[in-house]
Amino acid sequence: MKKRFTLATLAALTLAACALLTRPGSVVLYAQTLPATVHAQWDPPAAADNVTGYTMTLDGGAPVNVPNTIDPSCTCVRTPLTVPAFGAHTVSVVANNLLISTDPTSTQSSTPTAIAFTLARAAVVTNGKVTK
Repeated sequence: MKKRFTLATLAALTLAACALLTRPGSVVLYAQTLPATVHAQWDPPAAADNVTGYTMTLDGGAPVNVPNTIDPSCTCVRTPLTVPAFGAHTVSVVANNLLISTDPTSTQSSTPTAIAFTLARAAVVTNGKVTK
């Protein structure tokens, strides 16, 4: 009985702590090991928008080019993103569009959209004990 009470109490305290520590609207993702791979996905733009691809950066690091290719499993644009550390992170996404001109290689970039999230260590239960 004591073990059940301890686990239930710990679970309740953990949920309460998460509720207090995370701001409304913030995103918390959990991973057990690093680096963690998360998948960013979004609905494809209309063809008339002439989007040729996207540029993503994690925490101001090296830009990653993402083609405007539809993933048939979700009918969305989807790309993996490697997150090397626990903590707060920001992903910036920019759409690259063709300019209306006679040069088919001329492009323009959209205003960056920033997405903030926190990568937290997932709890592990071993022999009835919860560890972080």
